[in-house]
Amino acid sequence: MALEPTQTDHSPPDGRSSEPAAGVLLGAIASAVLAISVFLTWYSVDWRIAGTGHSESVNGWDATNVARLVFVFALIGLGALAIELFSRDSELPVPASIVSGVCGILAVLFVVYRIASAPDAKVSGLLGFTALQNFISVTVNTSWGIWVSLAAAVAMVAGAVLALRSSRT
Repeated sequence: MALEPTQTDHSPPDGRSSEPAAGVLLGAIASAVLAISVFLTWYSVDWRIAGTGHSESVNGWDATNVARLVFVFALIGLGALAIELFSRDSELPVPASIVSGVCGILAVLFVVYRIASAPDAKVSGLLGFTALQNFISVTVNTSWGIWVSLAAAVAMVAGAVLALRSSRT
């Protein structure tokens, strides 16, 4: 007795296409880049003590708690998009692109805030003495990693917009 293969329907449920939308892929890649970029160099700290200078690089995770929130937003956006990409049987209460887009908007706002307001150098108590102000100077500047984070967060929003547009057509 030979078994005959049965015909199974491999089409995605609810009219979803089998190919993921470009916006979903863009959002997922941008979310992953945003999560990684939190560990890149966000700030450079330059200080001079009596004419001798030194420079140090600091990643976002170590520099500020806002970067940790950005990391969480990236993971939430990536998780929602991963559910949409890999679990065709599951449905979220809201579209994954909306979740990713909201997380991207919040990440953009927090990253812009950290660009506009760099962390303090934590030596302001020492610099209160007039005699020390002539010998010690500390500056904190943004570095390339924070700009990667901003670009990735904007790409998350762009991916969400593209995905929502393609789902309406």
